[in-house]
Amino acid sequence: MNFEITSADLFFKKSMGVLGIIFLIGAILFALIPEQLESMLNWFAGIIKMDKAPVVKNIPVSAYWAVLNNDNPIPPEMGALPSQRLWNGLSVAMMVMITVICLACYVNAKKYMNWVPLLLISKGTSSLMGLFTYFYVHKYLTNLIALITDFPIFLFVLFIYLRALNAKTSMQQSATKSA
Repeated sequence: MNFEITSADLFFKKSMGVLGIIFLIGAILFALIPEQLESMLNWFAGIIKMDKAPVVKNIPVSAYWAVLNNDNPIPPEMGALPSQRLWNGLSVAMMVMITVICLACYVNAKKYMNWVPLLLISKGTSSLMGLFTYFYVHKYLTNLIALITDFPIFLFVLFIYLRALNAKTSMQQSATKSA
């Protein structure tokens, strides 16, 4: 059986490769410089007259336990509790997951195309959470960024995914009619 690659397949494959590289860079930046990214967003928020989010700083676990064992409150200059770092780790994990999905589709779109709904669920969820957090928690630009970035990615991936699926279905129907 001869498998033809349609223009929709090729566009899907190339787009997933580009997205994979973008997500990989994002994962690296989230892992290495989260405070600097937050500061950049706060700088931009100041320019457009939005509230600035407090920048989360990492504190040594030993300092956290010293405060906890003495029943003293954590002084504001110490920054965030270590548990807040958990959320950064989960963000990096999500970015790595969607990087793998995209790069796998780039390498073999036919084999890994069924992984794309996981990426769509991820981007749809982060978009909704960004929207919810912005309107119901605090109107920080950082809360809105998830919606601003992830929802267009969700729509784009949904479009190229459905287009490639449609092309694949059309080719299969043509093949069965000619057989």
